[in-house]
Amino acid sequence: VKTAETGYIQRRLIKAMESVMVNYDGTVRNSVGQLIQLRYGEDGLCGEMVEFQSLPTIKLSNRAFEKKFRFDPTNERYLRRVFNEDIIKEIMSSGDVISELEKEWEQLQKDRESLRQIFPSGDSSVVLPCNLQRMIWNVQKIFHINKKATTDLSPLRTIQGVRELLRKCVIVVGEDRLSIQANENATLLFQCLVRSTLCSKLVSEQYRLTTEAFEWLLGEIETRFQQAQVNPGEMVGALAAQSLGEPATQMTLNTFHFAGVSSKNVTLGVPRLKEIINVSKKPKAPSLTVFLTGAAAR
Repeated sequence: VKTAETGYIQRRLIKAMESVMVNYDGTVRNSVGQLIQLRYGEDGLCGEMVEFQSLPTIKLSNRAFEKKFRFDPTNERYLRRVFNEDIIKEIMSSGDVISELEKEWEQLQKDRESLRQIFPSGDSSVVLPCNLQRMIWNVQKIFHINKKATTDLSPLRTIQGVRELLRKCVIVVGEDRLSIQANENATLLFQCLVRSTLCSKLVSEQYRLTTEAFEWLLGEIETRFQQAQVNPGEMVGALAAQSLGEPATQMTLNTFHFAGVSSKNVTLGVPRLKEIINVSKKPKAPSLTVFLTGAAAR
């Protein structure tokens, strides 16, 4: 691949997209005001504030999932190991706590189902803001959390705290049906991650967060999430063009000979990129997919 070729491709990409930017209403538009995306990247988060995180619920078997995430308010020995007396009394005496815990468990199961539909391959790694594991670790360091001691954080407070936090993490503001749906789509993965990482069982048993530490963590997640939203005026067009140009210079796929490698198609490499950009009427390697039917298919 000649550098001149990819360099020219990159220049054309930049000239085509240089005016594309994020507007003050959160939409992505070009210089003549044509709408390109309603939210940058469909979730309105900027690329430098997100990291790979893994969703803990997807890969677990049903039994392991229940063991790890289901809070059992009936097991008194377990409660005494984790909570102090006041909290145990509250859990034992009030029906609210038990119904809330049931609701939480149902929600976790729903989340798991929807995640399995989104990632049918079972790939649990996603790109989301606020690295929760690191933030929990920081909280434990800052508040000197003793994992052997009992905690004063009620599971009810955990569930309500997470619910309030997710209500505050909004990408698309608005009360109409479309806005609500768009916001659902933009924040679904983040909500699933937060709900599964900060479920009452893990917070109390595994992380042993105190009330103070938990409140601090919620506030921190909220500010980090706000910071991770893309700023108006971000020139995302030039960013995208350069992101395409960089791998193009490293492509050594100026070839049509892949001896028996089925994963690589003809539609690869710089020649194809040129065809796409030129919108050429006559592709160099027109390909045809033939499906056999009936007896021949076997």
